[in-house]
Amino acid sequence: LPFTPKMVWTISNEDAWVHDIDLPDRINKYIEECDIKNEMFVCCAGPFTNILLHRLWKEHPTNYYIDAGSTLDYHLFNAPTRNWLNKMGYPQQHRGPELR
Repeated sequence: LPFTPKMVWTISNEDAWVHDIDLPDRINKYIEECDIKNEMFVCCAGPFTNILLHRLWKEHPTNYYIDAGSTLDYHLFNAPTRNWLNKMGYPQQHRGPELR
């Protein structure tokens, strides 16, 4: 990434609704235990981002939450994960992960 994150959580490429549904609770617990305030959380988790960031904001509204969408794909996967990014001139070094 073009910046150094303090913490990274990942989700499954398939069925985050099932496999990672407890992620908001885990992150909320981390925020509480570390007394995190006025920090930025950047999320790139497709539609799951809507659930995740809403839940985090409800519990900890003093932090900042950004849905970065696919903008960090090149840094995270070394390739775009959405076909429309190819049309935007995104560099493609190798094929990225298969996302459904």
